[in-house]
Amino acid sequence: MRPGARSLWVLGLPLLLAPASAAAKGCHERSEIVGKQRCARFGDGWDVSSSHAWVVGLGPTVAHFPVAGVRFSGSVAESYRNDSAFRLRGDGLGTWTSVAPTLRLTLFPARVFYVGAEGQAGAGFVPEAHPGLTSDAPGPAVALPPALAVHTTGFSFRSLGVVAGVSVPVWRFDVSAEVLGGFRALSLGLAWDDPRAATTASGGCWMTPKGTACPSVDGDWTFLPHVEPRVGVALRVHPWLTLRALVGFDPFAGGAVSASALLEIHLRSYDGFYARRIGASAEGR
Repeated sequence: MRPGARSLWVLGLPLLLAPASAAAKGCHERSEIVGKQRCARFGDGWDVSSSHAWVVGLGPTVAHFPVAGVRFSGSVAESYRNDSAFRLRGDGLGTWTSVAPTLRLTLFPARVFYVGAEGQAGAGFVPEAHPGLTSDAPGPAVALPPALAVHTTGFSFRSLGVVAGVSVPVWRFDVSAEVLGGFRALSLGLAWDDPRAATTASGGCWMTPKGTACPSVDGDWTFLPHVEPRVGVALRVHPWLTLRALVGFDPFAGGAVSASALLEIHLRSYDGFYARRIGASAEGR
């Protein structure tokens, strides 16, 4: 064999072997008769058209709710390893506003019905007030010394719940109605009106393994039920992206309202959007 022909044979050998190698990876023998093979359809491993549609949403939520009648509690650190529990009611604390990032995960088990979970964590604004602290010790309620007067500084906010709803495609939009059920957790922030007076009333500061510590006031977490019907609309801006707006109303929290703006990422292209609209199965979407 001439040198030139030998070089062409060496270079062409991988190309001749490639189809056989690819076939070996995508096919397997189905019987003892050589050549009877079962081959996987190209793309089967990535085909999600028969799976449920999963949607991940992320964005801010603003909630506005009164706290009249809500019971808050906390503790006053008076000395090393000595805390006094207190309580107060939210009747004079006005209406609060929270701003929290929201993470939401939903799936469509059926064509227009969806279920999921939603969580929030953030902070909020409180109109400045000067509530009176009452000792939470057993027995008759006793007001703490005037020197321990405090004012509100804000609050921390947590929320977790499940959602169930229906979403109907209309042109490039999804119009939805849902109900969220879960809980809302609030931790009220307080600070001394006069830190020096509070230190004197508590007997001064003290030493700890981490240094000098002075009397402080800390709010505990208060958990409240959270039930909220909502309506929403989502604009489909991309096969895998939607922009959703939600507005909710909580009749059990004094008429609390909320509004969310979410960017949603879809596992399935269009997640059966057109199939849900025309009432057919989602083939290849």
